[in-house]
Amino acid sequence: MANINKGEFLGRLGQDAKLGTTGKTPVANFNIANNYGRKDAEGKYPVQWIKCALFGPRAESLAQYLVTGTQVIVWGPVELETYEKDGKSFTNLKVTVDDIQLIGGDKSAEGGSAPKAAAKGGKPKVSNEFSFDDDDENGPF
Repeated sequence: MANINKGEFLGRLGQDAKLGTTGKTPVANFNIANNYGRKDAEGKYPVQWIKCALFGPRAESLAQYLVTGTQVIVWGPVELETYEKDGKSFTNLKVTVDDIQLIGGDKSAEGGSAPKAAAKGGKPKVSNEFSFDDDDENGPF
């Protein structure tokens, strides 16, 4: 019988994705914050940080949209990474992303998952050319 190792996580990016390469394969590395459980005494949910790696052409094309605060769902095999630092033991949850879905914009007031260039250089261009006339027989449905 085959084993199954696939996780599904919803969270927001803690910082912009870092685009690099492994050999000749593009890779976008990013972390997402996943809230879980019950609120603590201060009214906050515990947070689990999940390290994510997205490989291949999608890493290159999506990196510009994977910016701080963007909400995503990731799917892929899960791995626990343990290491020691200053005599303390730490464990990270890692996902090799098989699939990703951009859910919505960042948590800023303007929102939107604009590419980095637009996010840093001003607002992205938005077209308001679409209008719907109530008398139109070819309505949206």
